Amino acid sequence: TLCLSTTSGAVAARPVPCASDALVGGSAWTIQTRGTLDRLGSTRPTEVLVSGEHGAGKTHIARTLHAATGRSALPCLLYGCTAAAHANVDLFGAPATVGGGLARAVQGGTLILDDVDRLDARLQERLVAWVNERAAAREETPLVVGLTTVLGRDAPLLDWLGRVAISVPPLRERQADIEPLASHFLILSAATLGRS
Repeated sequence: TLCLSTTSGAVAARPVPCASDALVGGSAWTIQTRGTLDRLGSTRPTEVLVSGEHGAGKTHIARTLHAATGRSALPCLLYGCTAAAHANVDLFGAPATVGGGLARAVQGGTLILDDVDRLDARLQERLVAWVNERAAAREETPLVVGLTTVLGRDAPLLDWLGRVAISVPPLRERQADIEPLASHFLILSAATLGRS
């Protein structure tokens, strides 16, 4: 799987790790969310809103959903909307180009929009229209996952994404996940360092 991360204003993407394994942990939320991701994987949604505090694991959920929906062989692009000075060009390409930007590059894979609530309302409307047009034309439709820490804003893209929503509680509210996560990261670190 190819996952790319972009910084706003610079579409030169850098590889980031992809989640291809199940969620780690034993909390009731983790167990329930595994089932939710399995169900969503079989329906291949085009939109999902993932909300929660910074550091709660929203990006991991989005990457897991990318793999669960059978899009593993397709791109998974992460775009930070926080300081998106050129978001329109980054997402749709320069006006003089045809089919540029991340919207084209995603090729039916997954477009993860971090801090999606920060996008301009007109651009939000354009993204919704673009995905709906592709679906109506029976073209390969990407999964658009919005990540946000803010709920309750009246915004076209948030409303559209929110039709399928996953709320990620902070780790302090998922105590049963702490030990399994610590073990998981120790094993990953040991493997990276060539130790057992």
